[in-house]
Amino acid sequence: MSDRPYILLKRLAACAAIMFILLYLVVAACRMSYPYELEWMEGGMLQHVHRILNGLPLYVPPSLEFTPFIYPPFYYYASAATTMLFPDGFVPLRAVSILASLGCFVLIYLLVQRETHEREPALLAAGLYAATFVASGSWFDIARVDSLFMMLTLGGVYALWRGNNVRWQLVAGFLLTLAFLTKQIAPIVIAPIALCWFYQRRRQSLPFILTVAGGIVGTTLLLNVTSDGWFMYYMVWLPQQHDSLESVHLTFWIQDIMSPLFIAAAVGAAGIWQLFRQSARSDAIRIMAMILGLALASYFSRVHSGGYDNVLMPAYAAVAILFGIGLPRVRNRLCSIEGASSRSALLLLSAACLLQYATLTYNPVCQIPKAVDEEAGKALVRAIASYEGEVLVGGPGYLAEQVGKTAYAHQAALVDIVRSHDSVERALLIGEMNHAMSTQQFDAVFQDWAVWHLPESLHDYYEVADHAFLGKKAYPIVGHPGRPQLVYIPREDVMETNDGPNRNE
Repeated sequence: MSDRPYILLKRLAACAAIMFILLYLVVAACRMSYPYELEWMEGGMLQHVHRILNGLPLYVPPSLEFTPFIYPPFYYYASAATTMLFPDGFVPLRAVSILASLGCFVLIYLLVQRETHEREPALLAAGLYAATFVASGSWFDIARVDSLFMMLTLGGVYALWRGNNVRWQLVAGFLLTLAFLTKQIAPIVIAPIALCWFYQRRRQSLPFILTVAGGIVGTTLLLNVTSDGWFMYYMVWLPQQHDSLESVHLTFWIQDIMSPLFIAAAVGAAGIWQLFRQSARSDAIRIMAMILGLALASYFSRVHSGGYDNVLMPAYAAVAILFGIGLPRVRNRLCSIEGASSRSALLLLSAACLLQYATLTYNPVCQIPKAVDEEAGKALVRAIASYEGEVLVGGPGYLAEQVGKTAYAHQAALVDIVRSHDSVERALLIGEMNHAMSTQQFDAVFQDWAVWHLPESLHDYYEVADHAFLGKKAYPIVGHPGRPQLVYIPREDVMETNDGPNRNE
């Protein structure tokens, strides 16, 4: 049998990897300067950055004025710093994510190349992660914390694997501390890696372990003290009050991981098995510790109610790295088979790799905002500006700032409080919202019908405006498709109460 089909399929797989990387870059470039939200919480992230630029604290008691998201602060500060290089708006925040996603591609390439000493599997691994762009929610480039978290995590792993000297261990500990300060799920990734490193290195592992442990504990204590305890409330206590999704325990492994990446996972698992057979157990354990940490980070995030497809990014990176490391070892094993069976098996392996990429193919046009999306954003801005007084915009509150009004707390942050089991803070927040409704504090309330964030008293003191217009649902295009659909205005028939005005006078 000729080697040409095998070589052709190998080259096609490499071209597919490059194509997916370039495809993502095109989508990211087209979306970077889009003036409105690509995803419904981007505006809330922008509000956090504006608070930093205005010298205001992030972690404060929950209120209708401002309630922070349940994320640590590093992404906000990195984005605030980036505003010195880019114009205001979403561009600085998305620039951080785009650069971080490119860093992820490079780090996956370097991690695989270091383990295999080959460029081709490293390219295939980086391309495979890029190919999961849509499968993980089309999230790589948007103004959210995930890509920066992934880059810092992979950077910490690469620094740890790079060498045994103290310098690289300190770098690893520093980067993984920053990963924790970007997303608090980082300790789940770090724990198996640190345990493995200690098991294999003992005293030599202490610089890394002390750095990362001291960094996480020290920064947590500092942020908690400077926020009067609110940092721990939002990072630890509040998420624990949310319900878990029992159905995810099984569907995560089957539907989220194996369904889109079965071939890559199978090739990677076979390659790790070859490492064990070749008595390279130390390397296999080290690799599996990283894979386990990344997979568990995705798993626990997915189980948490509200976990969207973006939480799969760590697990997809793990499979991509596992695939890249395992592929050459599987090929070498197949090459050892005598006769024509070896060529047939290699041909089948290359075809399977190409098929893996084919299953992740997507239409990039669907990921880029259209003219109707931008027009919907402009229409919403015009509607907000049409009211003279204060306006409450439940989701994209940042738009109120654009027309000189106050941007109130994002409804996602409010929902995190309301859906918790915290009787004290929950009751105080609902009481504040009830008071705002009963006193008819706002001239208009823009409400997303799909996500509840206001008390039932809204309907007691406000009514749907006759000119409610917001029927376009094409915006935003990533994640939850929520946007204000209804406009409420104060009811004129509200009777005199202890809290509110008499609208009949």
